[in-house]
Amino acid sequence: MHGLRGFALAAGSLGLVALSTLPARAAETELAGTTEVAGGYSYIYASSSVSGVSGVSVPAGWFFTAGANIRDAFAVVTDLSGQYESNSVSGGGVTVSSSDSIHTFLAGPRVQGQSGRISFYGQFLVGAARMSAALSVSGGSVQQASSASDTEFCFAPGAGLDFSLGEHAALRAGVNEQFIRSITGSTPTVPPPPTFQKQFQLQIGLVYRFGN
Repeated sequence: MHGLRGFALAAGSLGLVALSTLPARAAETELAGTTEVAGGYSYIYASSSVSGVSGVSVPAGWFFTAGANIRDAFAVVTDLSGQYESNSVSGGGVTVSSSDSIHTFLAGPRVQGQSGRISFYGQFLVGAARMSAALSVSGGSVQQASSASDTEFCFAPGAGLDFSLGEHAALRAGVNEQFIRSITGSTPTVPPPPTFQKQFQLQIGLVYRFGN
């Protein structure tokens, strides 16, 4: 986990270096007016899961992004992702199964630069996260099931690297720190204070750019 956080800091630092080279590289990137799509694997380490268990790794996930490059150094992007975990325990002829999922729908600005075959970016996205949970108990004469879902505000600063695979394609490694709003504690007369559940997300996938 510390290694992933170290990667995030390194990516952010490289992004700042890339931005300092933008005037010299603008003629080479020629991103203005182009669009891109990217998709692939998403891994999350959550401070707490939908079920409230602390320190949860969620290895099953995906992401999809689409972006419009307004200028060589500036783009507007959308980011969609889904993460899933499930568990099942049996004993005494009874099976208890649970499944959780988190889907995020985010959009925002991105700054970017390029040095040779490596591109860098930093972004700040805002949107919503939808969390769903289901629980079922079965066995013998017991058959019960319940589910719940909630949608909350989410924001996610992030950074990443793209390694060129040719004129239009690239391999992407990106990190996001997702903050999902949650409500804890309540009284009949005092609204509960908002808190934010933090999730560290690693994205690895392919990018395709077209236009120009």
